[in-house]
Amino acid sequence: MKVVTYLRVSTEMQKDRGSLETQRESLNEYCKKNNLNIIDSFEDVMSGGIADRDGILKIMAMLPLKKFEGVVVQNSDRISRDFKDGTLFFNDFRKHNVRLISVMEGPLDFRDDNTDAMAKIRLIFSEMERRKMRIRTKVSMAALANTDRYLGGGLLPHFKVKIINKEKKIVKNEETWDLERQKYLDILKYRSFKKVAELYCINYSTFLEQVRKVELIGHRMFGEFIKDPYTLKKVKNKDPFISSEKVLPALLTDEEFNLINALLKDNRKKFKNPKRKYLFSGLLYCSCGKKFAGNIVSKKTKSYYYYRCEGCKVFYNVDKLEINIKNAILSHPHLKLLNDTTFRLQDLQDKIELENKKLEDLVKRQREITQLLMDGLLDASTIKPELEKLKKLVDLSKQEIKKYENLILENSNFVITEDNISDLKELLFMENTDEIMEELQEILCLIVNRIIIKALEDIEVIF
Repeated sequence: MKVVTYLRVSTEMQKDRGSLETQRESLNEYCKKNNLNIIDSFEDVMSGGIADRDGILKIMAMLPLKKFEGVVVQNSDRISRDFKDGTLFFNDFRKHNVRLISVMEGPLDFRDDNTDAMAKIRLIFSEMERRKMRIRTKVSMAALANTDRYLGGGLLPHFKVKIINKEKKIVKNEETWDLERQKYLDILKYRSFKKVAELYCINYSTFLEQVRKVELIGHRMFGEFIKDPYTLKKVKNKDPFISSEKVLPALLTDEEFNLINALLKDNRKKFKNPKRKYLFSGLLYCSCGKKFAGNIVSKKTKSYYYYRCEGCKVFYNVDKLEINIKNAILSHPHLKLLNDTTFRLQDLQDKIELENKKLEDLVKRQREITQLLMDGLLDASTIKPELEKLKKLVDLSKQEIKKYENLILENSNFVITEDNISDLKELLFMENTDEIMEELQEILCLIVNRIIIKALEDIEVIF
């Protein structure tokens, strides 16, 4: 009979201890003894509670190819320790007439209903055993967290390891204790984590990790990092074990620790919700015709601000673009004319005159066509589309005239003085506090109609 072998251990530690090789030797010996021809072998180093394992998935993918008639394992729980996943695997074996051959339990032919039922009962017990193992692990971890025993790994600088009654214990480090305590009290003094990190020459990120550790007030955390079952890499445990009692020397009081972490929380909240204002919001347009909007992207400990087009999605760094816009405004030849109210109103009046002339021409054309129609020189069915088109153009022209008249009315209420222009030049390059930003935006909306961004260095300001 052609077979494949499948080996599995849950952890790299078990693999290093030789558990995988022990299984391999056992399977090879069994196959040799029972005249089973091994055509391939697969293995996984992962928990049986996880279905997405490379080795087992490769076997399942080969089932339809009919290259083998059996899968040899040390025990059926090597296939899965989860009832739902294991049942799906076993159903696939049954569908493709493949037997599961267990060294410990014997051949399992899933075409036989009794064998199939027994295999699934074993799956239930395997899952129960896995859950018990988890509980036992949690209990043992909780017990270790409630002691001052040294269990390996790094320690905070105010601790040291000392052998007491032939056991390694974590005790107070007299040489560093006072300095370390002063370091944390300085956080409350300066109200700045960064400043304290610089004063004591500590890596800023490392320092932020240290201030949250419950070991500072005498509690013990165990299982802070666990192994990701999928990547097998160390990841932060969302639910580590913390001792119920204070089992270690406390560097800080509970009150000091809570004050420091409240300060840390406030600082993080400020970082996550920056009050960055975008000076030219509402005035910026892209060459594609759409508006620019302010955006922010946060990565680790830094935030990036930029303007992004709502249409073509092109984006520019806020600081670089705003400096270029300020220079474009101040260097524009029309700026010196902006304090002349008559100039601005006359420009609108000129537009109204042009639109009125256009309207007169359209109305005249309408009358001519109507007269020809009344004289019987034109057919109503052929001339109707042109009359409808002329009516739309007349309505549009009237709307434009009304718009310019409203603008004249609005602009008559505004008086832009030399002081406004002088204030603008001064405010544009001052530090942007909330008060200055508000005043600047008020002046800009009064002076600037829109700003068209064609490129970072190609900016058109329309007054």
